[in-house]
Amino acid sequence: DNEHQSIRLSQLTAKAVNARFHSYLDGQRRGVATPKTDEFIELKLHPRYKDNVTRYMRVVRSIALKESESGRQARLLQLRGQLLDPVTTATAALRLEAIGSDAASEILLEGIASDDAEVQFHAAEALAYLDQTEAVAPLAKSAREQPAYRVAAMAALSAMDDGAAYDELRQMLSASNARTRYGAFRALWSMAADDPALEGEQLGGKFGYHVLDVDAQPLVHATSSHRPEIVLFGRRHRLKLPLMLHAGPRVLVNGLNGAEIIVSRFSPGEPTQQRTVSEDLDEVIRAIVDLGGDYPDVVQFLQEADEAGVLSSRFRVNALPETGLEPIRDDL
Repeated sequence: DNEHQSIRLSQLTAKAVNARFHSYLDGQRRGVATPKTDEFIELKLHPRYKDNVTRYMRVVRSIALKESESGRQARLLQLRGQLLDPVTTATAALRLEAIGSDAASEILLEGIASDDAEVQFHAAEALAYLDQTEAVAPLAKSAREQPAYRVAAMAALSAMDDGAAYDELRQMLSASNARTRYGAFRALWSMAADDPALEGEQLGGKFGYHVLDVDAQPLVHATSSHRPEIVLFGRRHRLKLPLMLHAGPRVLVNGLNGAEIIVSRFSPGEPTQQRTVSEDLDEVIRAIVDLGGDYPDVVQFLQEADEAGVLSSRFRVNALPETGLEPIRDDL
């Protein structure tokens, strides 16, 4: 504010932030904060928080500007008590993350050993952004068992440079809950978009299409917002014959006769185009796109197939982990 604007305070703030956050460029350590004026500091996004800018800003705002060693020790002791109290644990974990020292990590490790699920989660989340392997198991447990923590837990796991975090997210691709499975896919995509296991392509140059080799009940997922994307969890997705379905106004999927499916495109003044495929869902989707079908056409086809009961797999749209839920507490 106007009362506290000064070059000195701007420099002091940047120095405190840079003591906590830095990166390396050409082998040289570079801070993330650069004081520009008495009221403006340029702040670069630390890579670990690239998908959680809100948390990054909260952590930065929790950094102490001036603190003696004795003052920090006293505050660590106070934060330990606050971390182990479910009422104050979220704020305390964030402040310990902002300190980022070995002493802060030791306190957070006490937190993940707590019997309280809320304390355990917030301590593990902070440890994940400090890239501590001990955070992986409690975060994975929270993602599976606590819908209220699922979004944050998966975001924290995807921020880690840890093979154990990757392995846990990969296992969640086979979970029974559709929101867990698709949430894990999005977290893995953020963590390693070039991972061959995600098998992504732009089908027909029109939408993201992924066929995942997972051993679980087949699931087909589509989105209606963010980015057009279809994900097939598993490789065996079958359509039950007979069927007659639409894929937009010009494409018809006909499986009324025999054991094959004929995908046809009808256009006024043009000859009918056809593709003959098996009952394999992947083949049908590719045929629709090959005949000029767009993303909405493929989604319409999937919705009709699901409603008609001819799609052997589960079908979900926008099965993203939800935010704003209340955590499930043992004492309720």
